[in-house]
Amino acid sequence: LKSLKFNISDSLIDDANYMFYSCTSLEYLTFNFTTSNSVSMQHMFYKCNSLKYIHLNINTPGLLDMKKMFADCINLIYLNIFCSF
Repeated sequence: LKSLKFNISDSLIDDANYMFYSCTSLEYLTFNFTTSNSVSMQHMFYKCNSLKYIHLNINTPGLLDMKKMFADCINLIYLNIFCSF
């Protein structure tokens, strides 16, 4: 899997930690994330070392933590983040 367009609109999600952990073949990601809960996104893309392009649209009123969200994304060249709280 090299490319992914992913949409989540769910009020039940409260933990997105390690969601894409070690997706080593993933290069391109468009991710729309909407939830009414408080959410933690620690290490969400950790060890996605082929990831080059991310377009992220986050709409959550209670974003708690984004610690090391892009740790070890050594090939990341484009990052577009839109956050709405």
